[in-house]
Amino acid sequence: MSLKDQLQADLKTAMLSKQEQRRDVIRFTQAALKNAELAKQQKLVKERSHLWQTGQVDAEGNRIINEAELEKQRAEIDQLARLTDEEQLAVLTTEVKRRRETIADAENAGRSELLKQEQAELEILLDYLPKQLSREAVMAAAQKVVAEVGAKSPQDTGKVMSKLMPQLKGKADGKLISEVVKELLVG
Repeated sequence: MSLKDQLQADLKTAMLSKQEQRRDVIRFTQAALKNAELAKQQKLVKERSHLWQTGQVDAEGNRIINEAELEKQRAEIDQLARLTDEEQLAVLTTEVKRRRETIADAENAGRSELLKQEQAELEILLDYLPKQLSREAVMAAAQKVVAEVGAKSPQDTGKVMSKLMPQLKGKADGKLISEVVKELLVG
């Protein structure tokens, strides 16, 4: 079941059981996914608009459009604009990160009510993310990559990170990965 399908099913359940906060978080997440899809679609339209414009202009100075090519490109763009599982996960990760930043800001500002609300929303969002790796698991993966690339100093951080990040994408927080790599290369 895709993330979108899971969110839709959970939205119905939350509405039936009158879980307002869960319902609102799910709706907000669905909106974030839709916005990401629209942004991807707009980018594709911008990249491909030259394909259906003939380069000719009519009497009023407007560009003449090849209707057949336009329809063909619209169909392709609609297919390509759908978010992949990885892209959906990236949107969800961004939402989780945003909540964590808000929690930190609320703690610093002493806003306990906002803090409680954001923590509850974070818990709901975390249900949809894959289980995150522990610090020890990240450390083991990082040690393996450090050995593979022969990294010995902090100057080799880029080499290690470029190989390690794709392996752990979605499985561990980037900040944690960065901390572990720095720790390994400094110590």
